[in-house]
Amino acid sequence: MWPVQNIQLGLQYTWYFNFNGASKNYDAADRNASGNNSLYMVIWVVF
Repeated sequence: MWPVQNIQLGLQYTWYFNFNGASKNYDAADRNASGNNSLYMVIWVVF
């Protein structure tokens, strides 16, 4: 059986409503702030 107490999980989601002061077309290349949203997941296993 795996030692479950030695596993840590982390999850982070970052969403952008504004980027560089604008929500749509912030860089004149038709990119939106929501295109920078990101999901970060990490698993630590300690022996």
